[in-house]
Amino acid sequence: MRVTVDIDDDLLQRAQALSGIKEPTALVHEALKALLERETARQLAQLGGSEPQIDEALDWLRRAVWSLPVLDTRSDDEILGYNRFGHFD
Repeated sequence: MRVTVDIDDDLLQRAQALSGIKEPTALVHEALKALLERETARQLAQLGGSEPQIDEALDWLRRAVWSLPVLDTRSDDEILGYNRFGHFD
């Protein structure tokens, strides 16, 4: 999509210097991607587990994981290979 925008020269120069991107079109693309990432992360953080669907899904996942059979009865240290001094043999 072709769009004409009026960008402050100082703002453009600072963004180009900071990012290393000299082409204005590429710089605007990167800025839009960064905005989308930031806003998506902000919206996800606002959810904070308060959505009933998320809580239900996590509860189901917890139950599913805890109901799996134990296939290896060794301790964590034994699996990782630590000896009684906390070192690898």
